[in-house]
Amino acid sequence: IPGMMSVDEVEENHAVANGSLAITAEDHALIERDRAELGTQFCRACNYCQPCQQNIPITGVLRAESQALKRMGWSPGIEKRFAGYIEKTRTCIECGDCEDRCPYELPIRTLIQERADSLEALLEARLRG
Repeated sequence: IPGMMSVDEVEENHAVANGSLAITAEDHALIERDRAELGTQFCRACNYCQPCQQNIPITGVLRAESQALKRMGWSPGIEKRFAGYIEKTRTCIECGDCEDRCPYELPIRTLIQERADSLEALLEARLRG
């Protein structure tokens, strides 16, 4: 699902659309790095898993580290948002509705708890240090 978060991304997309579509060796290296980092169980942000009975922001939780922190870095707003994600994730009732709707068959119930644990550790380390 395409999207742009900044003017730089709009300009980059415009340049790509008007330039060569050949993939360079550098492009291949970046693709392979992303493939290795993401693995096979990553959220594509389609949001088909929603709505959650507990109002857990599933996509936000699953993409917090891999997308939000990489793009925006830490800020007081991000810290507050992630604390809210962690709190909401702990209310999961394990109904499995999200997994039934996920076209990528992700084990969402497991993944959101793992990601919440990881976020919690990152947030605690940040607040301590």
